[in-house]
Amino acid sequence: YKASTLVAGGPYTLTVTVNSIAITGGSSGRWTLTVKAAAMSATAAASQLRQAASQPVNSLAFTFLAFDAFGNPSSTGDFAGVLTVTASSLQRTFSKASWTEVSAGRFSLAVTDATAVGAYTFQVRLTGQTEAFPTVDENGIALPGGALTVTTGAPSVRSTLSPLTPFVFNVGPTVLLTITATDSFGNRITRTGEVASFTVVLTGVTTGSSVASRPRLSDLSGSAGLYQVAFELLLADTFSATLFVRGAVALQGPQTAISAVLPTTDAGYFKVTGIVDGGLVAGVTKLVQVEQVVNLGDKSAVVLTKVLARPGGFPLASNLIPISVQNAQGIRIITLPGEHLQMAGGYSLSVTDFLGNTVQASPLVFTVVADVTNVLASDATLVPPAVTTNILPGTTVSVFVTIRDRYANIVKDPVAVSLVVKYVSATRTEQLATFATNPITGIISASTMLTRAGDTVTVSATLRGTAIVPVGSPIVFTVDATVLPANANAAASLQKLLVFIPAAGSTTALDTSLVSTILSSAYDAFGNRALVDVNMTVSLVITRADSSTTQTPYVPTAADAGRMCKTFPCTRTATWDPIARSYSLTYQILVVGAFRLQLNLITLTSTAPATHVWRSNVAPGATDPQKAFFSPAPLTTASGVAGAQANIGVVLRDTYSNVIDQATMIGSGRQYVVAVVANIPNSLPAVNLQGEVHSTLGATLNRAIQPVDGVFDANGVVLFQYSPTVSGAYVLSLTVDRSLVAGAAPPMQ
Repeated sequence: YKASTLVAGGPYTLTVTVNSIAITGGSSGRWTLTVKAAAMSATAAASQLRQAASQPVNSLAFTFLAFDAFGNPSSTGDFAGVLTVTASSLQRTFSKASWTEVSAGRFSLAVTDATAVGAYTFQVRLTGQTEAFPTVDENGIALPGGALTVTTGAPSVRSTLSPLTPFVFNVGPTVLLTITATDSFGNRITRTGEVASFTVVLTGVTTGSSVASRPRLSDLSGSAGLYQVAFELLLADTFSATLFVRGAVALQGPQTAISAVLPTTDAGYFKVTGIVDGGLVAGVTKLVQVEQVVNLGDKSAVVLTKVLARPGGFPLASNLIPISVQNAQGIRIITLPGEHLQMAGGYSLSVTDFLGNTVQASPLVFTVVADVTNVLASDATLVPPAVTTNILPGTTVSVFVTIRDRYANIVKDPVAVSLVVKYVSATRTEQLATFATNPITGIISASTMLTRAGDTVTVSATLRGTAIVPVGSPIVFTVDATVLPANANAAASLQKLLVFIPAAGSTTALDTSLVSTILSSAYDAFGNRALVDVNMTVSLVITRADSSTTQTPYVPTAADAGRMCKTFPCTRTATWDPIARSYSLTYQILVVGAFRLQLNLITLTSTAPATHVWRSNVAPGATDPQKAFFSPAPLTTASGVAGAQANIGVVLRDTYSNVIDQATMIGSGRQYVVAVVANIPNSLPAVNLQGEVHSTLGATLNRAIQPVDGVFDANGVVLFQYSPTVSGAYVLSLTVDRSLVAGAAPPMQ
């Protein structure tokens, strides 16, 4: 059976009947047939290419519907799409393999590399055919020849803001800028409605977001794809404008400009920017620069005039010299001849426009200084002070130097002209390194302090090695040789005395017979010695440094009372000695023991005394034979009968009745010879002392008492032993170091 009428693709059911009875077979006498579509047909009326007539770059989309000759969707057969760019005659072919079959007979194609804007055609043909399938838009309207318009994409960061740099914008008026919309492929966008894609941020360097009002964006009327930005600058500052496209910073980046209050006159566009050549030295030609600092328009034709005034306010002839023509950098030069600038002092240069309006930074005020390179010693003066004689030590004296340049201007910098001032005497030479300059008169003072009493000081000065002749006669200072009471210094005087007295905190050894003298000279703080009494008080305070309260019964004579100390504390005060030219203080400690000595010096201007403390250990002085005596206790024998052994004691003392005990003797290293003579008046029998038999009338016992002799008892008594064998009354006599001790001892029975 030839099913010639089956032209629609799809499933069919075949039933065969005989006399209306179905032949058994298949499923319940039925067979299922599937009719497939034939190959694509160029003549199929339903086949077509669908596309949008206008599509953005980089996202072209096409749909091809393929049918066979019977109208069935067909996937069988080969076809290709041909894309032609009219503007460049570029043609690209997309074979069937480039298409994606969405469903039976329905294919899609996306072209993502068409980045140019312009007229395109896109047609689909069967392989081997020249005739293209019909092309329709998304609404089914025919697009003859596959006409296709490729439009720009969305605004991108390649969009730009109209340039700001290097302009200066006025504070107040509305500023209008333009945004040019561009897609990511650099195609200029020529449609409206994209204003929401853009944001502009304005930021001042110092004022931040306060520099301007919030920018207002809108479509630029009559110019599709251009957008207007409007804002007002509120503060003078350097500010930046940054374009954001859909939240991202445009590739153009921030642009910087200046907001300013624009000048209202021609003069306001210019500024005196200072002296650019010639410096500030008198007599040197100077060049002053005037610059156009507000660069809004060419102001080179603006006429500027100048007026220069010198000290005293007098106009100068230099005002007749015209200002130079403005160069390409907006700079003009004013020439001020050196012959009009010879006087040191302040000058004022005023610059105005033709109507008298003052340019910025005008007037330029500058000070011309003396020419230190042209000075002569012959033009300088050296002047002494009013008083140069009888200068008190410690007085600061000054000489005064005036230096002038070749224009008679006073030079105030002594270092720049190598000024040297010397103070010379027999004891010193001082070259001053620092000076003081009077800021008004310019007179330079060279000062020093004269400290040496009786000195004669000569002053000289040179300028770059050449001597300056003093006004009048050579300058000589004489220093008074007198140290006034008000200038006497206790600390300085004590310092000079320290080499002659015991060191502070030291301990010296004295004895009661020693008379000590301290001579203290008065000095000022500079080491000058006073040769007359300056009312300095020198005193020595002696106090006990041990627990002893022993005193001597000795009574000093009136002549000695001023130096001797027997009770403590004991104060001795110095008196002025005109021969020694010092304060003389004499002291003698009459008591044995340890003592603290404090020397005090006070001057008229002292707030506290200068003090010095040391210690002295005082021992007994030399033995005074007249102060030695028999100790009364052992003068009798133990039994009072002949032949019995008895002791006799001798006490040695110094002049002031201080006992010379063993310890004292050891400390002094001395020895004493003591003789005891026992006589029986009118009797000749021999006397046996110390076990010796003597045939003379009297017997003598001589002992040399050594420092370590053990015959001392606890009270410092020297003991002698003897055994008298002759009965009778004995008379004992005592000699110490060959001196007979006055006064007889009591008779011994």
